[in-house]
Amino acid sequence: MKSHFVEASTDDIRRFSFVFCIDASSATSIESALVAKTKAYDVRRPVKTISDALSVIAEPDWMGGRWVIIYDGADDSSLDILNLLPKCQKGTIIITSRNPKLQALSPSGSINLDVMSPDDATALLLKTALPAVYTHSISDMSHARAIVEELGCLAVAVSQAGQHIQIQGGIDNYLDHLRKERSTTLRLPARARRVEGHPGIYAVLDATIPALSRRAVNMLNTLCFFKPTGIPLEALLRASRCQFANQAAELIPRSSDYTESVDRLCNIFIPATPDGAGIWPLLDELQRYNLVEQTHLGTSVSLQFHNFVFAWVKDRLSAEDTVMYQSLAVRVLASCLTDEDEDLYNQLFLHVQYLSQILDGIHVNDRVGFYKVI
Repeated sequence: MKSHFVEASTDDIRRFSFVFCIDASSATSIESALVAKTKAYDVRRPVKTISDALSVIAEPDWMGGRWVIIYDGADDSSLDILNLLPKCQKGTIIITSRNPKLQALSPSGSINLDVMSPDDATALLLKTALPAVYTHSISDMSHARAIVEELGCLAVAVSQAGQHIQIQGGIDNYLDHLRKERSTTLRLPARARRVEGHPGIYAVLDATIPALSRRAVNMLNTLCFFKPTGIPLEALLRASRCQFANQAAELIPRSSDYTESVDRLCNIFIPATPDGAGIWPLLDELQRYNLVEQTHLGTSVSLQFHNFVFAWVKDRLSAEDTVMYQSLAVRVLASCLTDEDEDLYNQLFLHVQYLSQILDGIHVNDRVGFYKVI
């Protein structure tokens, strides 16, 4: 679940006596918020510890049972949130999280939220960025639409952009600022209206890393040099089956860099599974954390990543790692550009075109395959 759902839901639950959001990014933030809020709302009872707070909230007559606590941003996979929930049959608890394991707390009560529609994203940006009494001009609408398209209609990013514009001003120049200072801008925490210290979109994604295996992270690091959408799954499977060794031509001998790239890719994609089956657990990991989607067109299956996921991955890489993983991406692509792979050429065209920006640095044996496609 995502935080923009909380923004909308809270407006509909004002009928409750006790409604507040707490920062659920860590056990410490949850404990301090629960103690402070419970103490403020119920001055008759001594509340000094988290146990005191949970006990008070769990009492049957507390607030007449008409309370809502929103644990916002419980993304840390090491967080034992169950021990930080009141044990009772009254009240309502909402947890927003990118951790799919938390769905087990209430399988029938879990809601998976996707990106917003362009219209909803534009409305959210304008609502967050500009005063409620302000009449939006055609220019405002145009700038807002361009911003949300750049942000991929990702709710947390749109909300963060709106808060930045509200504080700094200038909806007309935010897009240029974002493009020039993307990493810095997206890593800064936003001042959410109901939750202090609301994390930036990059901070939200950073919380996913500890939950992923090293192989899944390395797969992300490699694939981020493809175009983010329309990556043919069949191309990855074929490259895996040939152990990333295929070349479109063998015009001149390869250096040790070729062997090192092949070895690295085999360690990522196909340890002990030369049939390519090693990809499936990695995709399952990334899908569980909403980092990738599979799209189907007829019998073809493609991988689709959000633009922000690839941008975030690239911004995390050092200059040295950027060169290495970019070369791995070239090797993956070149492994399925032989004459026998002609049926994949149309699906691979955009990815070949995208990596052709470094064509001069690609080995001549692999360049032959690139030229066949473009």
